[in-house]
Amino acid sequence: MARLLLGLLLLASLSTVLASIVDSCASDLSAMIDGAGGVDDSKLNASSIYSESYSPAHSRLTATSSWLRVYSDSEPWLQVEFEASMPIIAIDTKGYSSYYVTEYKISHSMDGLTWIWYENDASPRVFSGSLNDSSVLIRNYFDPPIEASFLRLHPVAWNEHPGVKWELYTCDTYTTESETTSANDMHTTDPETTSANDMHTTEPENISANDMHTTKPETTSANDMHTTEPDTTSTCRIA
Repeated sequence: MARLLLGLLLLASLSTVLASIVDSCASDLSAMIDGAGGVDDSKLNASSIYSESYSPAHSRLTATSSWLRVYSDSEPWLQVEFEASMPIIAIDTKGYSSYYVTEYKISHSMDGLTWIWYENDASPRVFSGSLNDSSVLIRNYFDPPIEASFLRLHPVAWNEHPGVKWELYTCDTYTTESETTSANDMHTTDPETTSANDMHTTEPENISANDMHTTKPETTSANDMHTTEPDTTSTCRIA
């Protein structure tokens, strides 16, 4: 009983420390994907790729398109790998043209093999994405922050097609005395055990109602898709 109480006190203390870190870092964020010392294209991965024009490398906020999955991919995810474990404080997302994610989940890993959901009240947390405009940048904070070498975004609901552009942020002034107990210890549900290499590049199938989550599919074929350029002006809304 004493050990249990001590563990609960330590967990509560860690949560308080990490929450205060989010508050103090909100104005001191550094981009992790496209920022100084950001990741190479080879560190961006996905469950599937619609075509090379919509590869994970196009998920950068600065890209002219976005990442898109193939239609047959029923459990899509977009992944980034960092050179070492990093504190991840916040995430920005937006879409491309009429394709954007309205809800998504996050999982993370230290080794790219064992994945852990980011949770809220013992269930995977569902984050809000774009509402009705792919050009609007949506920011969500991880409270508590995530400590991980790998992170995946799992689209849950979307408009027409789950197009994703994103950025992750760390904090230059991030410090904690609880290095032996990371934020990973607070999330225990394992979403999947697939590795970073579990991706495929099957050619897209014709769109069908089974492939859509939130809106009725268009009747255009895959060759007719993606003809409009995205609005390059964007605003940032805090979700």
